[in-house]
Amino acid sequence: MADPHAGEDAAEHQPADRRSETGSGEGPPLLTAGSVRGDPNAVRIDPPDGWTDALTGVEGPRFWDRLLAGEHARVTRYRRPATVAFVELGGLESLARQWGTDVAEQALRVCSTSLSGQIRSSDYLARVDSARFAILLTETDEVAAINFIERARVATEEAVHQSAELVSVAFGWASPAAGGSLIEAAALALRRLAAELAGPSRR
Repeated sequence: MADPHAGEDAAEHQPADRRSETGSGEGPPLLTAGSVRGDPNAVRIDPPDGWTDALTGVEGPRFWDRLLAGEHARVTRYRRPATVAFVELGGLESLARQWGTDVAEQALRVCSTSLSGQIRSSDYLARVDSARFAILLTETDEVAAINFIERARVATEEAVHQSAELVSVAFGWASPAAGGSLIEAAALALRRLAAELAGPSRR
């Protein structure tokens, strides 16, 4: 698989066990107090913004964008199977308001650890938004993807609810249709994620 970081300044990004270093690891706090609808005590969850996510240790949104573009080209050219999946913790901000930022941060770590335990070494996991993770399953067709989603859902819901009962875990996934692209599959996966988040709780 082509390195999604190819051509980048080595001083800016050095992969280590497919996890890049980000200097001291310092950055804007994940959970910061902010004003939402006039509430000075409201909590806003800031998204990650670099190659890696310092909070969970998985890849970040910049890595994901580069990876998706590279894999889109590979899948289109060689017609190889692949699946894109998104996982989001619903109610994370409410959890932070009620129980504090430490509990919300722990829920994200637990979710990340659980998902990391479900994917293969050839797959990729990134935190791409405040409460959202993205997964690329390489060489994975629709049948294998369904099996992964079912297994990952059970394991992740169980792990997260042990530390944070107030949050829900939603999944959205898609594989390219015949003649379709990975970018189109990612868009469909996001729509499925939004539909699940908008639906009744699975808990």
